[in-house]
Amino acid sequence: MIRRWVIRCLCVVPLVLCLLLICVGQWGWYFGDHCYIVLDYGTGHATWRAEIQPGNLAFCYWVDRWSPVGWHAYLASPPKRPDFDHLGSMKTLGFAWGARGPRQWLDIPLYFPTTLSVILWAIAWWKTRPGKQGQGFPVEVVRRKEPA
Repeated sequence: MIRRWVIRCLCVVPLVLCLLLICVGQWGWYFGDHCYIVLDYGTGHATWRAEIQPGNLAFCYWVDRWSPVGWHAYLASPPKRPDFDHLGSMKTLGFAWGARGPRQWLDIPLYFPTTLSVILWAIAWWKTRPGKQGQGFPVEVVRRKEPA
């Protein structure tokens, strides 16, 4: 019984995180004066970036000799991507990916991880249902005697 509820709760965590990302992205956009929430990780020669935008997550990677080392979180103005409609970028169903020079990016719409986490939660709920606890009592069928 407890194992079943632990598994179900662990499967709800990604759903809660996705919904929280949607709320944080909207907060940054509306109350942060149209800003995105950015999390950067620099290694000294390359930078990894995750942006929470309204409606999607954007991941970016580029090589830079002067990137700051460590984690940095801040609000940033909307990224200007003049090369986004370049032939090197692809878009479909809200997903976008591409590369230009040393910069590579991937945009994932937030409906995708949210839908996946709901499916995961439904499968976990279905698989952890309790089984039937035996059969019911046998019922005797009473037959009427036919008049002779």
